[in-house]
Amino acid sequence: MADKTTKIRRIKAKEAEIVKKPASKPAKNVKNRQKNTSKGKKTRKFTAPAWLKTIGRPFVVVFGPFGRYVRGSWQELRQTRWPNRRATWSMTLAVIIFCIFFAALILLFDLLFEWLVQNLNGWFHGLFNAINGNN
Repeated sequence: MADKTTKIRRIKAKEAEIVKKPASKPAKNVKNRQKNTSKGKKTRKFTAPAWLKTIGRPFVVVFGPFGRYVRGSWQELRQTRWPNRRATWSMTLAVIIFCIFFAALILLFDLLFEWLVQNLNGWFHGLFNAINGNN
């Protein structure tokens, strides 16, 4: 089997301006294209009457930021690359293993400190009695 090697050419910023790719075909993605639905007709943008603007203004002030938040959140959720089932289970297993490990570690430290406090308490009690002359 022949070795396939890829040549990598590093382009500096000055060279990038000079080297331009030939014009390519327009993108095939239909979502990003703007639809031309006018077909020669001029479409008028809807403008609300003044009384409706006056009544609706408090709602826009109160619910406008919330609407922008929901819209932005929805856009972020659509851009998220969700893990598949196998990756989800492996991450779940990793979290469970880490939780068990750290619970055992905390338990061991708790037992160690309990033993230290009990022994130091007896040692200090004996030292205090020796200093005061109490038996």
